Amino acid sequence: MSTASPPFVIRKTKPQMADVPTASSKATNSPQVPPKRYRIGELAEFSGLSRQTLHNYTRWGLIHEAEWTAGGHRVYGEEAFARLRKIIELKRTCSMEEIRNELQEIV
Repeated sequence: MSTASPPFVIRKTKPQMADVPTASSKATNSPQVPPKRYRIGELAEFSGLSRQTLHNYTRWGLIHEAEWTAGGHRVYGEEAFARLRKIIELKRTCSMEEIRNELQEIV
């Protein structure tokens, strides 16, 4: 079995061309494509971690929600996947306190 970090799937489907900003769209000052937001269930599905683990990581400050929906649900940005990869990598050799310290340096 490989010791590499588990792969993460950011999207299940290919983005549509309308979703992909182009250089020409930036040049004409057309509206920017909003960043993709992920609910906790999607983050769990794509990362392979449990919802409870993700809630714990949020509560401990290891990952951060990007915003809250009007209904009070946390949503996470794509940067959460990079932080989760780093957490999984560090868990092999570091304590949670050491992980927290490492991630605070990255912010």
